[in-house]
Amino acid sequence: MQYLLIILLSLISIIKVISGRSQNVDSLQELAYTPVWILDVTISPGGRLVQPLPAKWNTFAYTLEGTTVWDTGSTTKEVPRYHNTVFEQNGDQVIAYVPSSAKEDSRFVLISGMPLDQPVLQYGPFVGLNAAQVRQAVMDYSTYSNGFERAENWQSEIGRSMI
Repeated sequence: MQYLLIILLSLISIIKVISGRSQNVDSLQELAYTPVWILDVTISPGGRLVQPLPAKWNTFAYTLEGTTVWDTGSTTKEVPRYHNTVFEQNGDQVIAYVPSSAKEDSRFVLISGMPLDQPVLQYGPFVGLNAAQVRQAVMDYSTYSNGFERAENWQSEIGRSMI
């Protein structure tokens, strides 16, 4: 992986280019057949990032630490830790910043990808391109096969606290 350190007026922002491009730095490898950008971004209080994106791509950000402020030019939205932001396709960049009054850095992942434009069928947690794929996924889950082999005795940590 290739990382980029950006220093602006003694304010430090770090962008880890996992896949894609940021600030004229390209990732060393493609992660998927369909183009996808994955950036791990940390912005210190008073810092700002303007990240260009390919037109018409689907983009979202998930805030991991602190609070991120997203600026559309006409509105701003504060997004706290563990929250997701989904962006419209009609833009060509996203702008994020952390107010200088903030007490901590903001860290988020920015993920953007080319839309697949294919049909999607959902049944509960199961998703497929058609009814046959969804039925097969339900069957695999019910019979503990094809990737669900360890599901029979598995229990989540959250589920244990509710018993």
